[in-house]
Amino acid sequence: MVLIAEWDTFYSPFPPFATVFDMAQLAPDGKIYISTSNGTLHLHVINNPDAPGLGCNMVQHQLELPRYFSNSLPNHPNYHLGPVDGSICDSLGVNVGLPERGPPIAINAYPNPSNGRFTLSYAAQPSAGVLEVRDLSGKLVRQERIPAWSTVHAVDLDDATSGLYLCKVRWRKGEEAIHLIDLE
Repeated sequence: MVLIAEWDTFYSPFPPFATVFDMAQLAPDGKIYISTSNGTLHLHVINNPDAPGLGCNMVQHQLELPRYFSNSLPNHPNYHLGPVDGSICDSLGVNVGLPERGPPIAINAYPNPSNGRFTLSYAAQPSAGVLEVRDLSGKLVRQERIPAWSTVHAVDLDDATSGLYLCKVRWRKGEEAIHLIDLE
């Protein structure tokens, strides 16, 4: 087992309101948010929960809140779940016997043109995906995991040169979306 963080003696806003670790919850953006056990103004964040050990990038008191909160986190239900045809959860009783096909998946990038940092937005998918960013010669510049059920993903290409780049996102079921980004 690897220790990724110990309380760093930070108080919010002042003693005795220590920002110790309490409840943790996976959010739709793929990050894990950790509350404190008393009324504070901060949340801790695990930015890359799928990375092993210290690579998970756990940052204490990363998120400053506009007001005090205590012993709770927002509920992040999965609004995209629905009945599975033929299962006991299918209370609708509608089953046509054909595989479901959704609309084609589109991704958008903003800002575009970009200075190297941009955000992709897309419809939520029930499985994790893979983002590939390639230059126009086809060379792979960046590859990142896209969390299941996420709808936005921040991309940082600060080390890339100016030009056009192809962003391709693939999900488990074979769906994919492509978008062209212009780096200035």
